[in-house]
Amino acid sequence: MRRTRKIVEPPKNEPLRALFVLVLLAALVRLSAALYAGVMNDEAFSFFAASCPLEKMAQGFRADMSPPTWYVLLKPLLHATSDPLILRLPSVLLGILAVVCVFLIGRRVLGNGLLPGLVVAAAYPFWLAEAQIRQYGLLDLTAALAMTLALKAIRRPLSGAEWAGYLVATCCMPAVHYGGFLILAALALGLALAPALPERRRMLLTTVLGALPALGWLAWTLLGSIHPAVVGVGTHSPHMARFADLPAYLTGLSLPAAWPGIRELAPVWTGRLLDLLGLALWALWIRGCLILVRRGQGTEALLLGLAFLLSLLGFLVGGALGVQPFQPRYLVPVAGFFVILMLVGAGRHAPALVTLVVLVNLATAAFFPRDPFLWNQDWPGAVGWIRERERAGDVLAVSLPYALMGLNFTYAREHVQVDFSRLGYMEFRFGKGYRGLPQVALPPVPPWARPGPDRVFLLLCPFGDPNMVGLIEWFNRNYRVVDARIQPCVNKWGNTAIFLLEPRAPSAQGRQTKPSLPSP
Repeated sequence: MRRTRKIVEPPKNEPLRALFVLVLLAALVRLSAALYAGVMNDEAFSFFAASCPLEKMAQGFRADMSPPTWYVLLKPLLHATSDPLILRLPSVLLGILAVVCVFLIGRRVLGNGLLPGLVVAAAYPFWLAEAQIRQYGLLDLTAALAMTLALKAIRRPLSGAEWAGYLVATCCMPAVHYGGFLILAALALGLALAPALPERRRMLLTTVLGALPALGWLAWTLLGSIHPAVVGVGTHSPHMARFADLPAYLTGLSLPAAWPGIRELAPVWTGRLLDLLGLALWALWIRGCLILVRRGQGTEALLLGLAFLLSLLGFLVGGALGVQPFQPRYLVPVAGFFVILMLVGAGRHAPALVTLVVLVNLATAAFFPRDPFLWNQDWPGAVGWIRERERAGDVLAVSLPYALMGLNFTYAREHVQVDFSRLGYMEFRFGKGYRGLPQVALPPVPPWARPGPDRVFLLLCPFGDPNMVGLIEWFNRNYRVVDARIQPCVNKWGNTAIFLLEPRAPSAQGRQTKPSLPSP
């Protein structure tokens, strides 16, 4: 008698188990980062922006890279708490939901949602962005949700709830960050080129409608009265991407080269190795696109590939024009799409590649959570420096002109040095042609009352904006510098200057006790 092989079907709850593992991993990594990370400059800006009245928000951030949607959504939470961990939770939760969407896309395109989900759940750029008081979690979720529904529309018409979800996602993307326009453009182009797509016209119309709210805000900001000093283009060299190692950054595989100890060993050969690794990942991505085309999944390859390439091209063009320097982190909302195609190209080696990515990123999250490389600015180091010197009665005063610099933060990082030639005084030297252009004028002097009865720790981040001159002069009249620390920002976007000040003798302060505010 001929034996028949019994086909063992996988358990029906296997996808749920895989999804549970992903959600647990994503939550642990993001909550750990949110709990232990110092407050970054960008997060200070979110707190500042969400604290502003709506009318000031509408006028003051017209030249910012992001419409104020996220700050408006964050505003109710500020009435309940100012705890950074609580304020980070919305972005953390949204980032976890984005991992779920990547899982669904992976199941549809790759046949396995666990592998790309593990990369997105563990990779450093994702959990760093989604553990901040910023809009990246919402942008990541809406981009992944829009792609999930667009890929589903290839096989069958969407339901009414799915159409509503797609419209909400397309509206949200550019409304929280102008980079969302690039993702919408990629979706529209891919849908227009897709052969035999059910309800193609309706999908295209919905995509276009999603862009209208943000286009309305953008038109209002450009047509309104913006001071010409607020927006400057073409006056600086942009930070162009290193295309070779870009995939290594997005997957977190470039992290070991920045670990303490390894970073000081051999930056030359480590950079070359990262370039080779990145080129290999690019090759896998191209191979994945070709494999999908041969399988008859050309539309999936088109949508996923265009979403990444158009976003990359758009940010590079903006950087070349001087509107916004390119940073690889801007590609995080579409990096999951790159990962899926890369894993398709990796074929049977995909599990080994994912294991490597997860191990490298979890090692970083576990052992180097406070390294300045991970947190952009060494705020924990600054706090440690203060704690070593503080005593009862000391006051912390912080000035964040970066929170008011908007598009022109670039100018604040160049040609400014601290001059210590006069002991006890804060002095800055500005390079030729330097200009600092805050959107909202900084207060020229502190409030009438002295910041504290004893010593003051003054943080200037980044230091040296010309609008600080009045503030610095007031402190120099009333305080003397006891100690100082200049903390460089690792990504070269600026420095933080921390001054320990103590009150001068009354005779040195002069008779003026209430400095008069100069007219604006």
